[in-house]
Amino acid sequence: EETKRDFKCKMVEVEDDRGTRVWIKLSLVKESLSLIAQENEKQAEVSPRSVIGPKTSIDVFSSTWGWVAGSISSAPVQAVGSEKVISAFITDTDSEFASQAILIPSRLIDHENVLMANSWITDTVPSSSSNHGTGFDENGKVITCKDPNNMKKNREWRYNKGTKWKCKSQQLEIKASPSQEFSLSGVIPPNDLIHLTHLHEPAVVYCLKKRYSVDEIYTNTGPILIALNPFKDCKVLYSSPVMKMYWERGERSSGKSDGKQAGAADLPPHVYAVADSAYRSMMRTLDDNRGKITVGESADQSILVSGESGAGKTVTTKIIMSYLATLSERSTSIMEANNRQPKKDYGTSLLDNRHITGNKKSFDTNTQSVNRSIEQQVLQSNPILESFGNARTIRNDNSSRFGKFIEIQFSSSGILSGASIDTYLLEKVRLISQAPGERNYHIFYEILTGSNRQERKRFFLEDLTAEDFFITSNSGIYSRRDNIRDDASFLELKNSMTIMGFTTDEQYDTFDVVCALLHTSNITFEKISDTECILEEENPYVTSATELLGVTSDALNRALCFSILEVGGEVVYKTLSVEQSHKALEAIVKATYSALFTYIVDMVNDFIRSVNNEEKATFIGVLDIFGFESFEKNGFEQLCINFTNETLQQQFNLFIFKAEQLEYEKEGVAWEFISFPDNQDVLDLIEKKNTGIFSILDEQCLLGHPTDRSFALATYKKCSQHERFTANQAQQAKGCFSINHYAGPVEYDTRSFLEKNKDELPKEAYELLKSSSIPFLQYLADVQKSHQSSNNNQNTVDGSVRRGLSSLVRVSVCGQFRTQLRKLSSRINGTSPHYIRCLKPNDDLKPNQFDPAVIADQLRCGGIVEAIRVSRVGFPQRYPHEHFYRRYRILGDHRNNASRYFRRKRDSSPARARSSCEFLVDSIVHQLLKDDSSMHDGTETFSAQSHSIQSQRTSSVRKEISSINSKNFGYQNRQKKRHDSVTALRKSHDKKNEYLSAGIQIGKTKVFLRQWAFDKLEQILGEKKHKSATCIISVVRMFLARCRFLNFIEEYYNQNWDSFTMEEQYEIAVHRGYLEDISQDQYETMMRSSSYQYDGPPVEVHPQIEMYENMKVSMPLRQNRHFKW
Repeated sequence: EETKRDFKCKMVEVEDDRGTRVWIKLSLVKESLSLIAQENEKQAEVSPRSVIGPKTSIDVFSSTWGWVAGSISSAPVQAVGSEKVISAFITDTDSEFASQAILIPSRLIDHENVLMANSWITDTVPSSSSNHGTGFDENGKVITCKDPNNMKKNREWRYNKGTKWKCKSQQLEIKASPSQEFSLSGVIPPNDLIHLTHLHEPAVVYCLKKRYSVDEIYTNTGPILIALNPFKDCKVLYSSPVMKMYWERGERSSGKSDGKQAGAADLPPHVYAVADSAYRSMMRTLDDNRGKITVGESADQSILVSGESGAGKTVTTKIIMSYLATLSERSTSIMEANNRQPKKDYGTSLLDNRHITGNKKSFDTNTQSVNRSIEQQVLQSNPILESFGNARTIRNDNSSRFGKFIEIQFSSSGILSGASIDTYLLEKVRLISQAPGERNYHIFYEILTGSNRQERKRFFLEDLTAEDFFITSNSGIYSRRDNIRDDASFLELKNSMTIMGFTTDEQYDTFDVVCALLHTSNITFEKISDTECILEEENPYVTSATELLGVTSDALNRALCFSILEVGGEVVYKTLSVEQSHKALEAIVKATYSALFTYIVDMVNDFIRSVNNEEKATFIGVLDIFGFESFEKNGFEQLCINFTNETLQQQFNLFIFKAEQLEYEKEGVAWEFISFPDNQDVLDLIEKKNTGIFSILDEQCLLGHPTDRSFALATYKKCSQHERFTANQAQQAKGCFSINHYAGPVEYDTRSFLEKNKDELPKEAYELLKSSSIPFLQYLADVQKSHQSSNNNQNTVDGSVRRGLSSLVRVSVCGQFRTQLRKLSSRINGTSPHYIRCLKPNDDLKPNQFDPAVIADQLRCGGIVEAIRVSRVGFPQRYPHEHFYRRYRILGDHRNNASRYFRRKRDSSPARARSSCEFLVDSIVHQLLKDDSSMHDGTETFSAQSHSIQSQRTSSVRKEISSINSKNFGYQNRQKKRHDSVTALRKSHDKKNEYLSAGIQIGKTKVFLRQWAFDKLEQILGEKKHKSATCIISVVRMFLARCRFLNFIEEYYNQNWDSFTMEEQYEIAVHRGYLEDISQDQYETMMRSSSYQYDGPPVEVHPQIEMYENMKVSMPLRQNRHFKW
């Protein structure tokens, strides 16, 4: 009952005509039907699926999910045979048991089988946080249902001809689809799932389903944004007006706006809001430190975008970068409007300073693009990296086959000064073979379909298509399912490279290499013997490959059909079989493309990096990395990818759960511990020294003649006892094993593990590229050599680096990858993270289709429900005592004794800092509690948790009071001492409860705030600063105007003084305060006399007047006391 009163959203258990709404486990329904059937001695008949009410446009398969919506009857318990049963009615229209009344044995009902449902009453006025009636129309404007009461009573909202919604009382007409009736009726689930009265998996999935049905793809879950992939174009959601609303809200919250802009209402969840929050947090920290980061304080932020393949991570990353670039341009325009130093042309300076050393060819730095901003260059890096690093997979048409961490660098004024991109684990095996239903990298298909006639002649393509090349045709897939045309993408790629700063020669050099790999993949061999072969020179692709690679056919034959050995200081060429030559060809293709990709990333970083390190004050990092993968056949790449996701999940757990709860316990904050999933044992299974799978793999690579079978046997021996590792007899016979990841079990095939882990750069491949007549190919050879040499220097784990005879270097991929991940984790831990969980509503990549089973599985994998539980009772914002006081001290009540306390001499002791915060919080709490309507999700949202904590405190206080009463203070003053102790204890208890209601708790060294309290506090601070600045400016303007006025009056009097009569002169002088104790007769006598002289001090002009107006005032009028006869 208390929860029902407190919750402003009126989310209560509503009893309809059939009873209390609940969620019932599907297994319980089936078991109940079976038991009742046994009691009645007859077979249960299941009626066919019937759908009641309006049909939805979303296909739902609830039968595979595990939960159905229903209602429990309030009728008395019945008896069927020996079973006591409770009547329930299935209201879920998407269930096979829809519209059925079932009898559930009462002994089977518990908190795991039956869960309370959440309800939203339609006559509730939407609060600014829940936004039940808020969305965007086709023009990007906010739609808000302002009068749901009137709408409910008079039924003013009417649907007209399938196109528009009308409301007579509001004179409002909105274009909408029938599915938007749910939203416009004001009953859409809340924007933030921490508002749910009953928090459990069915409630979360149901809310996401309802929001998805009205195209509300973003939902907040405390500090995490859930983004559902709509699998369709949503231009309105990312239009300029929508973007403007979010940056204006951010400026209002930071006090940089007068609050009069449009869109004053709170806005729905959006990826823009996450990007804006990261930017404002960065600027707030810079502002607190006056533009300089002090030791122990960092303004760096990170936005971690995670999710399965196909969930929309890459698109989300591009949207974030676009918003941050827009904020930077806005900051630049504001600075230029204030006549500050204009922004530099970073693009041109980067090109002018670009130089290439070593054996790299000298490129022309003149490009077609001159006026390029750094914001444009950063955004244009996306199409380039997507073409060379993305491919179509079974789950995603634009899947990133590499990971990247984009560091967007900002100056202390919030202007984007540069960026850098770190890449992780390019999937090179895709160059040789693709699984059914997948493609190679986009660039191959884009060149084949988008190049013009002249370019096709240069590339030796003429009439060739993707079906004519081995590396683009072995899967039989040539197009994309997301309606993106490869020829249009190729034009966008060339435009992006031009804007980025690539010259025409650089672009064609890059495309030449891509086409050379296409032709090289079609090279065939002529068998001479079982151990010897040569190139089949009649193959027309040999000529094309040699021309584009700049080598002779003999050099190519020597690189592919021979192996170089050093024996006794002499070089010996060993012949290779046809199969071995094919392996050598694959190695050259992978090594060359890897070097090309490294070159492109390095060039992009050269173009977008910050020229002046002093301008790089802080950064916002955006992580876009491969999602968890589980295919029918999983190999070494999937193990590395899933290990990455395990590492990121561990970081997520550390930030959301571990560190959070340990911090509360350390600071003495009232808190209820929440269990959470921990995947540390999985990380130990994969990477632990000596016993981890990666360590076993590195050890096998060091043996003389290792095989995949020997690696599998060693893994079974060392890992068989681990509870997360399984390998039955059937799996061991095939050389497979399974790991139970946080996202579920995955089976891995150990074939090719050793070969892929070595990642060898064949000496033959290096010599071939180095002998090329094309300087660019020579440079690529040096790029690959230097890249692996740098990996050599870093990768010394378990001795995984080793030099060999037939290869230039041997580098352990898993060792290199672990080193990269450790650096990535270290960088993320040094920032303030923001999380976006991208979810895929169905596996078919189709719009308007929501599969609860798919969503529930992803929620379980990401620990979303547990994170919501933490957020509901958590304090995500915290400040050290001294920092809190320094930031919010202007909000203190300066009329009470606290004002004098604040002005005392500084004392840096912890006790002094805590006392200062307590005085300040006393003043702030009243401001937070003063306006109930401003409490977005405070006491209403957390009333249940607050009530629980307050109950625990009340019990603790009672025990302490009993302890006080039992003490013997002596006969004298015993009653008084007891009374004083109990009174002080109760006051302290009441004050802590008041703090908790206001969303604030004071720890031992920090002040903790709930998110709504922090937002409100920042709003009050911004309003206070704006009001104070307005007051100061008004006084300064008044002073300057008065100075100008006085100057004008003085000049007028001085110029026209002789024209005034003696009587007028006297009145002016008296009125202006120039004469004291001098009568008019004395003044007239003084002025008529020629025998007076001035014997006073030197005349001094008022310093402020001299500063602003350099005014000169006549001496006789200013110094009147020193006249004497």
